[in-house]
Amino acid sequence: MGVRAMRVTIDATSALLRSAGIKSYTYHWVRSLRKLARPGEEIRAFPYLKDFGKLEHESSTLPKHATLPRLALLYGVNLGGAPVLDTVLRGTDIFHGSNQVRLAPKRTRLTATIHDLTCFLMPELHTAGNVRADKAFADQVLRRADGLIAVSENTRQDAIRLLKIPEEKITTNYSGVAE
Repeated sequence: MGVRAMRVTIDATSALLRSAGIKSYTYHWVRSLRKLARPGEEIRAFPYLKDFGKLEHESSTLPKHATLPRLALLYGVNLGGAPVLDTVLRGTDIFHGSNQVRLAPKRTRLTATIHDLTCFLMPELHTAGNVRADKAFADQVLRRADGLIAVSENTRQDAIRLLKIPEEKITTNYSGVAE
């Protein structure tokens, strides 16, 4: 009996929203990981993004008729919490979260990327809603994660200092350059 290949699901909901930096990061990262995956390995994108359309920062990478049901699923996951997310992630070994999914799954390993902590460092430059969302993401996802990626050493040090995350749980992985 052979060993089952790894299944990773990455929260790619930023591809459905008006966004720039995190959307670009996620878009190129998922596409690159899929190209690098070995036979049998699976890189999934939540919410059910088999393929991405063209990268547009002002709109979804998918047409409106494909975007709206996926955003509804995101809303349902956030409203229903871990049981709903665990159902959606059935068969996933590792879930890589973003700050769009507000709660962590219970039945799969958890990772996430920390892009910055400016909501903690300079809350006056953010809306109150963004500050609340980032604090909830830190409490519900970042502190519970099995491992984290920081996009810079400065962000890694901020997470260790501000969020009290053990340094061995965070790896600095600088963003790459798109093809």
